Amino acid sequence: MPEGPEVNINAAFLKSKFINKNFTKIISNTKSIRELPNVSKVIDVFSNGKFIIIQTKNYYVYIHFGITGWFTQDKPRIYKYILQFENSKIYLQDRRRFSSIKIMNEKEHLKFSNSLGVDILTDKFTLEYFSKIIKSKNKNICSLLLDQKYFAGLGNYIKNDALYLSRISPNRKSNSLTNKEIKLLYENILFITFSNLVEWYKDYKIKLPKNLNNLIPKKILVPYKFFVFDREYDDLGNKITFIKNLCGRRTFYVEKLQK
Repeated sequence: MPEGPEVNINAAFLKSKFINKNFTKIISNTKSIRELPNVSKVIDVFSNGKFIIIQTKNYYVYIHFGITGWFTQDKPRIYKYILQFENSKIYLQDRRRFSSIKIMNEKEHLKFSNSLGVDILTDKFTLEYFSKIIKSKNKNICSLLLDQKYFAGLGNYIKNDALYLSRISPNRKSNSLTNKEIKLLYENILFITFSNLVEWYKDYKIKLPKNLNNLIPKKILVPYKFFVFDREYDDLGNKITFIKNLCGRRTFYVEKLQK
C-alpha cells in the first residue's frame, strides 16, 4: 500500500501538472461514477497522511490509493479512474481496485481532516507527541503504529523496518516501551520516511518543498532498501519471520533480535 512518502510525491506530481487548471470530470470504469459538482479551478494539491487532496475553488476531492493505486499519464492496462482537466488527463491505475474518491465541501473537508492523526511528514509529528501516544495506549505496538487516528501516513513497510531497526518486537505492548526505545523508534520512523521521500522526489525530478526539506533528519539512506519488509533474510543472514495477519497486516521481524 502506498504510504506517506508515496502519497506525497503523487500529490506533488499532480500539483506540478494541474495547478490553476480547470478540473472538469472524473470517469470511473466501475459502476460507481464520481460526479463533480461543477467545473472548478485547481488552487492546490497536497497530501494528508494517506490521502491526496485536490483543492478547487468550489470543493475538495479526496483520493485514497487503497492497496495498489498510483497516478500515471500513460494509459495502464488496469485502472479505476480517469481524472480530466482542461486539455489533459491522468489515470489512477489500480490493479486491485480498492482506491476511492470522495468529493467534499469546506465543512466536510474540515471535519474529516480533523479526524485524522498527526501527519508524519509535518512538524507536528514530534518526539513529544509520539511519546505521549505510545505511553498512553495499552496496544500492540505494531497495531498502534498503523492507527491513522494517531499517525497519519505511517504504513506497513515503515512499521516493519522501524521496529526491526529499533530491535522492538511487534508483539510488545506500546506502554511497555522505555523512553530510550521510544526515542529510537521515532528516529527510525523519520529515517525510513524521509529516505523514501527524498528518493521519490529525485526520481520525479521535482524540487522538495521547503517545509519538507527542513524536516529531513541528518541520517537518510538513498536509494533506500527494505531491511526486513518483504524479505526472507536480513543483511546479517538472520531468518525473517513472516506472519500474514499480525495487527491486521503482513508483519516481518527477526525473533532473536526483536525480543
